[in-house]
Amino acid sequence: MITMHKKIKFSVSFFLIAQIIFLCSCGTRHLVAKSQQGTAITFNGKVAEIVERGTILIGTTGDYRPLSFREADGTYWGFDIEVAKEIAKRIGVGVEFKNTSWSTLTADVLAEPQKFDFAIGGITITDARREKMLMSDGYLANGKTILCRASEADRYKSLADIDKPEVRVMVNPGGLNEKFANENLTHAIIIVYPKNEEIPSLIAKGEADVMITEITEAPYYVQTDTRLAAPLLNAPFNHGEIGVLMQKGQEDLLQMVNATIRQMKADGSLWKLHEKYGLVYAFSTDTLSMLRNQIDEIDSQLVDLLAKRMRISREIGQYKKQHGMSIVQSKQGNRLLSMVLPRRCTQEYQGEQSGSSFPKRLS
Repeated sequence: MITMHKKIKFSVSFFLIAQIIFLCSCGTRHLVAKSQQGTAITFNGKVAEIVERGTILIGTTGDYRPLSFREADGTYWGFDIEVAKEIAKRIGVGVEFKNTSWSTLTADVLAEPQKFDFAIGGITITDARREKMLMSDGYLANGKTILCRASEADRYKSLADIDKPEVRVMVNPGGLNEKFANENLTHAIIIVYPKNEEIPSLIAKGEADVMITEITEAPYYVQTDTRLAAPLLNAPFNHGEIGVLMQKGQEDLLQMVNATIRQMKADGSLWKLHEKYGLVYAFSTDTLSMLRNQIDEIDSQLVDLLAKRMRISREIGQYKKQHGMSIVQSKQGNRLLSMVLPRRCTQEYQGEQSGSSFPKRLS
């Protein structure tokens, strides 16, 4: 017996698809749906601009191994860089990375004219950022921890062990690491150093004692420099998730990004990417969740296909207008609605009763 949850979910999806098809058949200019927050999504908005340009512009700091790092020759690599490329691949465009910094990240995202379409690279999802900007679903677990010299690893067993007058704590400017240090370390000496990627080696050399960092970054430096340790790696000071950051008003792009993240979770590619970079996968891998993620991805693909159909329907509407033809044709509309319901669904479940005029069972 189909559950009420499934019935409601399908009914909402069905009415949304039917409404989109009706709007398309009328030759309307914009395909409008609603995001989870109730915000209007226009599919020929930001995504259409990116497609027309042929390249998506992505802001990243390039100083955050192994998530986003810029080599001397200008090439970028890292976990988040691969996620960004997957988003571009889904849209069907090339990628151009633009430099930003932790201290200017918010200003760069909000800049007019825009410097880039979205920012990526170890950006923690926070309420403060969501108030001013859009943030995607999380694709990587995060939390504050420390790097210190391996010879002093036993010295730091808690935040209280770090917050002492003789401890020199080094952080990069403008990001959440500096914010965390200022809010939680009132006795330690806080040193702000401009280049995040250089701080681990400075810790190893004794220029400072502790680096405030993330559980996503610390393992890389422990593995690549035997002088360093992350004694609190399995007991982070807080917990969060990393996501993509962009301007408000780009809900169509946000939907595309979230669809990509869902797809990567559903098909296992996100888990494989975690394995590649030695990161902890904190999302559900149970069969039911993965199947539901696949359903969500199919729904997203349906909307994408309808968006493409809308562009063709717009041309039909313009043709009809130019030739004095009726815009709305009920027979055509009914034919389109009947095509939404696959024959297999109605045949497979025709014996079940639902108490409505909809197919007996669809999911």
